[in-house]
Amino acid sequence: MASLDLRPAKGTILYEFLRLGLVFDHSDGDSQTWMDYGHALRADITAPDATEVKLTDLTTRLPVTIPVSQLADTDAIVTWKSDDPTATTTKNGQ
Repeated sequence: MASLDLRPAKGTILYEFLRLGLVFDHSDGDSQTWMDYGHALRADITAPDATEVKLTDLTTRLPVTIPVSQLADTDAIVTWKSDDPTATTTKNGQ
């Protein structure tokens, strides 16, 4: 009996989102929103083949837009709720 593999291909946006703990939330046309509810993280792309992703810490409302290619080198995305909020921050020099 054969298996049907529904996992996204390695290196795709969807693969990287899932690897980083995000789950699909909703779409609006070609735009998609992915969430990590536990860490209050939102990721938005404008198309399935987008070259940039907008990441927003929903607690602080601080966004950052990065190239999708940078996701492959990312081990974790630190938000106010994912780590000790009183620890020193290096986010965008703030």
